Parts: sequence; structure tokens; C-alpha cells
Amino acid sequence: MGQLPVEVTVHRVFEDGVAEDLVCPKGLELAPAIAFVEKVLAKGHWVVIVPDGDSGLTSEVSLPISSDLLSEIVGKAIKARSRVLVLPEAIDRSVIAPVLQDLPGKHL
Repeated sequence: MGQLPVEVTVHRVFEDGVAEDLVCPKGLELAPAIAFVEKVLAKGHWVVIVPDGDSGLTSEVSLPISSDLLSEIVGKAIKARSRVLVLPEAIDRSVIAPVLQDLPGKHL
């Protein structure tokens, strides 16, 4: 993808559902954001990537996935102004919906 076409917020979600945000400004390269996502996933946490002006639609990606494929999926979702939920292999899915509802922006 190269540079981000819009500002993107990466919400890192811990086991207790608490989110921590990383804001990636428009024009930043996608690669550092993907590297951050991969580090978060390696720790067993999960992320929601939200582009500025998001449509409220959410795509879901789960590990295992290659860096190249993850970059491609995230890049396409950002261009479409869709959120991307990136999950580690083992996760308690019951915590996902409440966290998504608490994030700012549009909701389905």
C-alpha cells in the first residue's frame, strides 16, 4: 500500500478489554503500523484498526497469517474505510463485541 491515505488509529486491546491507542497520521508508511500489530499479536493481545471516516464495516483476520497478506488486507480495508479486527490464535471471543461497541466511530 505504501503511504496511508487517511489517519488510522490502531486500538490495542488487552485481556481485560482495556484499549490503548496508536495514531498513525495520513502519509505515514503502512509497514511500521503492521510491525506494531504483529508485535501486539505475538503478546496474545488483539487490535482493531480504524481509518478516519470509517464506514462502520469490520473485516476480521486471525492468526496465523503472513505479513504480506496482512498488509494487503489492511491496506485494502483502509482504502475502503473499513475497520479491521486482527485476532491472535487463542482469544476469548466474548470480550470482542463489548470492546467494539465502546470504540469511537460508527457501529452497525
